[in-house]
Amino acid sequence: MDPASPRSGHAALLVGLGWVLKGDRAQADAWRERAVQALAAGSREERAVAELLCPDAPISLEMVDEVSDAPIAWAAVLVTLADMHPDLREALFAEVRRLCPAPGFARRFLTRVMAAIEAQAPAAAPRLPPGARRSDTGLAR
Repeated sequence: MDPASPRSGHAALLVGLGWVLKGDRAQADAWRERAVQALAAGSREERAVAELLCPDAPISLEMVDEVSDAPIAWAAVLVTLADMHPDLREALFAEVRRLCPAPGFARRFLTRVMAAIEAQAPAAAPRLPPGARRSDTGLAR
């Protein structure tokens, strides 16, 4: 398989999630970068996914509303984004569970990765919009 092909990008993403499962952050990040490089050479949708997977890319839940034609590949993207953006983790994991309802290898693998991500670092508090205060959102204690 050509390492620069978008298909290799999705494979690299899954390998990176395997490294998350093993607890090796350096390898996970390296494989995510390989995935980004390969996806950046693909279709418009694949290039958009590559942009989302860049470490400094801002994301929102609205960006994940449109599902790709390959739910398992998209579920792997969502798990990777949840690893990168703890404040959106709960909603992203819920979407992964919706995309992979049937038991099988993909669901078992992604469930194990999600559990490992949750064990490594608890989800952060939701991000507030710029200029908002906790009391504006009803989240104040």
